[in-house]
Parts: sequence; structure tokens; C-alpha cells
Amino acid sequence: MNSVNLTGRLTKDPDPPFETASGNKVVDLRLAVNHHKRDTVYVDVKCWGGTAEAAHEYLTKGSLVGVTGELARDEWTDKQTGEPRQRYYVNARAIDFLGPRLDQAAAGASTEPAGVESA
Repeated sequence: MNSVNLTGRLTKDPDPPFETASGNKVVDLRLAVNHHKRDTVYVDVKCWGGTAEAAHEYLTKGSLVGVTGELARDEWTDKQTGEPRQRYYVNARAIDFLGPRLDQAAAGASTEPAGVESA
């Protein structure tokens, strides 16, 4: 079974969604996840369709989110060295907006929806 559930904070504002050749909208996120209370693990997340649009519209650096999805892998050849490369990321099925950004939490403000699922 390939299933991933993570909770963490965005390390930067989401870029605007881009379209793939087939017309699907995609947003890449980077999530900082606390691991064993001292270490932080950084995880790349891909959001698709309506989830991508909502992530771009409502999330900003520091937003607390829960991500449910599956582990996926990209493979390519490094243009400079010719060496094969790969990276793992989470292909998000759903994102839960769990709270405001760190700076908004201090002010007590939140305009984020509770969660969004991929179409």
C-alpha cells in the first residue's frame, strides 16, 4: 500500500499553478515536517486540479497543512554531468488547511478553508 499522511508548515508561498501538456493544473509545495522533536524533514508535494488552485489561493509561507497522498518518484538525467538523478515527492490527494500562518496565528486571524480534495 502506498499511502502518506504528513502535517507540516509551508516553507514558501505556493507559485501560481502551471498547466501540463495535457491541461492539468499543478502546484509544487515544500513542507517542513518536525521529526522526533528536534529534526526537520523537508518534503516536496505536488497538488493537482482544484487542490492546486486552492493551495495557491489560500496558502502562504508558514501555513499549517495536513497532506494525504502517495509517494512518487521523478527520474531525469543531469544536463551538466550526464548522471541519472531521482527525487521522491508526495502526490497529494487531499490537503487540509489546519491553521493560519505563524504570523497570522499571533494576530488570531484565519481565512483559510478547512480542506480540499483533488478532483
